[in-house]
Amino acid sequence: MDSGLIFQLAFLIPIFYLIAGLVLFVLAVRVLLVLHTYLTLKVKQEQERMQ
Repeated sequence: MDSGLIFQLAFLIPIFYLIAGLVLFVLAVRVLLVLHTYLTLKVKQEQERMQ
């Protein structure tokens, strides 16, 4: 009984870490994309204002 539980934990923990890592990666990519689009729009507005 105990050995089976330990085996399940040893199997589930890496999967949990993988899922958590993927979620964090996706969130970081989303934030970077939003920042990128925001900065490019801001730069375009500044360039239009300069002209």
